[in-house]
Amino acid sequence: MVETMATALAQVRAAAAPPADDQLFMAAEAGESLERALADPAVLTETSLRFVEVANDLGCKRVFGASALGQRLAGAVIALAANGLKDQTAGVDGEAVLVIDGLLVTGAQLASAARRARLSGASTVCAAVVASVEPDLERFERVAERIVVLER
Repeated sequence: MVETMATALAQVRAAAAPPADDQLFMAAEAGESLERALADPAVLTETSLRFVEVANDLGCKRVFGASALGQRLAGAVIALAANGLKDQTAGVDGEAVLVIDGLLVTGAQLASAARRARLSGASTVCAAVVASVEPDLERFERVAERIVVLER
């Protein structure tokens, strides 16, 4: 099944307001839809270039994926950046890190990745996601210094 970004984002919006007992199931479906949409090379390239802009705007020199999808996005970001943006595998040496993921639901994956970045020596940890089920980002203020959502 071919997914478009518009279809995936419609599912994200629907997952943001269902009855509480359906929210995690709907968020999982939205995440899968988002992954399928990002399998399109044009969508992946466009999205990755937006992450490059975010990294530049926030002064981040390293990127790190918070999940399997986040790691694929981080790899694409590094490949497209052509500006010295690197991954976190070699350590961060006091540099700013941008943690990347596809869909923000509970924040657990971002929090874990941010913690690993800090333990590796990151001076600053910011985060960016393609979309968020949670509209109130203040809830995640302890996870990263800044959180950017590409698609609102």
